[in-house]
Amino acid sequence: MKNVKLFSALLLFGLLATTACELEDPNIGTVTEEVIELTVSDTELLADGKSRLTLTAELKEQADPNLDITFNTEAGFFPEAGQGVQIFTVTASGRTATAVLQSDNVNTDFINVTASVANFRDSKSIEFLRALPDDITVSADRQTVIANRVDFAQITTRLFRDNGQPTVGSRVEYEIIEQDAARATVVPFDFVNEELESVVNVKSENGVPGVVQIRVSVPGTEEEELLTIEFVEQ
Repeated sequence: MKNVKLFSALLLFGLLATTACELEDPNIGTVTEEVIELTVSDTELLADGKSRLTLTAELKEQADPNLDITFNTEAGFFPEAGQGVQIFTVTASGRTATAVLQSDNVNTDFINVTASVANFRDSKSIEFLRALPDDITVSADRQTVIANRVDFAQITTRLFRDNGQPTVGSRVEYEIIEQDAARATVVPFDFVNEELESVVNVKSENGVPGVVQIRVSVPGTEEEELLTIEFVEQ
């Protein structure tokens, strides 16, 4: 009889130990869907440094309530944790925890966000969309350039948005649309830097004096500006 009681006690202890370990190791039987589930309020986020969406993690039947849940993102950040912070731990209120994800203005790709408890992790994919400008400005440091194929003017294009910021790496196109005897050379396109500027050089191609007009535009928008450069004899 004592042996039976001892066996029963050992069996009960073993079951309790197994249950306790399952929340620590998803490889021994319990599946993630029984522990934690992540949902997102949207699957797209504008990469304007301002747009936000909400991540919601729910603790399922195999998890206790009020556990610490850690959110992680490959891009953007959690403003509740601080500027640029990409890991954020929240204590669940009952079985639910939420985190706000704010975009940066650098990434334009699919990224993964996760919610984890112990070794169990659920993930979702979010697409960061390019934030196009609402306005551009174009200026040249010089309007007159010597037509010697060496001298040049520097063109600076700046991008702006009414709400948030344009995305770093946005493409700016340059096209010579009007010219007389003079010929000019300029790169056909460039990408804005972290200052949201594109800086390119324009110079004489054939060494002949005259006037050229350059159209500056941003693909996907109606924004464009015209710039006139005059080439003169040395």
